[in-house]
Amino acid sequence: MLFGHVSAQVRARDVDLGPPAQRALFGLLALYAPAAAPYGAIVATLWPDDPPRSARATVQKYVQRLRAAIGPECPPRQRGHVLRTCGDTYALTIARERVDVSRFRARFAHVAALRAARDPAYETALADVIEHAYEPVALDVPLLSGSPRVLGVKAEQAKLVDWYADLRIAAGRADEVVGLVREQAALRPLDEDSQARLIAVYRQIGCRSAAVDVYLSARRHLSDLLGLDPGPELEDAYRSVLA
Repeated sequence: MLFGHVSAQVRARDVDLGPPAQRALFGLLALYAPAAAPYGAIVATLWPDDPPRSARATVQKYVQRLRAAIGPECPPRQRGHVLRTCGDTYALTIARERVDVSRFRARFAHVAALRAARDPAYETALADVIEHAYEPVALDVPLLSGSPRVLGVKAEQAKLVDWYADLRIAAGRADEVVGLVREQAALRPLDEDSQARLIAVYRQIGCRSAAVDVYLSARRHLSDLLGLDPGPELEDAYRSVLA
């Protein structure tokens, strides 16, 4: 429903969710489902810069159109139950398990709990969910890209990738995740964990000069942009290369 493209089905029939802003509203409601989405979050998503005076009327119009799109299988009263008015806002009252992103977040929480408990089942659970770490969220609805809920999903996906890479490195199989770790480090140039992980990968596969370059680049970014020196983890990774 939200991984890849925003979509919905009613009784195996694809629902036409309408133009981008209307699709963004549906996607946001799905991210909060079955709870109501705060009205402020709806406005901030649909109009990130300056909401018009007609914002409430426009949202109401989108809701009416979405309710109509749910039919004709659903009677009008049932449409109002599925997309319910809750005070000044709205809720998509479908089970959380029916939203793919919600299912992913539940599985992520399970993996995180196993990892924190050092449970032997952690590695298997991670392998079962890692494929979802590479799926884009609401790719066809740019308005959702800045939503805190979407950013939260992306952060969890990044953690899964990091944890998977750590397992491969610990197993002496860094060669399997070189490209993956390099990509994550490029996306997060100020994240010391990511840079230290890339240094560890290069060290393990015998690319000492590349590992040193990563450290020097990370140190320069930290100094120029944040006025900081490298932290203990990055320094330890660098010293391991020198050793």
